[in-house]
Amino acid sequence: MGAIPLGLEGDSFQPYVFLVEHDTNTGNVDSIIFSYYKVRPDGSIKSGHGPGGPPILDLDQFDAVLDKLVSLGIMKR
Repeated sequence: MGAIPLGLEGDSFQPYVFLVEHDTNTGNVDSIIFSYYKVRPDGSIKSGHGPGGPPILDLDQFDAVLDKLVSLGIMKR
């Protein structure tokens, strides 16, 4: 349904949040998945969780997720 990018340009690992419909069959976002991607030297993209687990977001990044979810009408503050 969409994604919210959270990384800074040039960072090796780029965290993002998937916006998904998980259980409701309404066509509306009802869940989010935290993930990351990394561009490999050959130009391919690795996505998912690495050996360190899911992305760790600083508070500014988490606030950006909340702001975007509110602006999309998915959540209320």
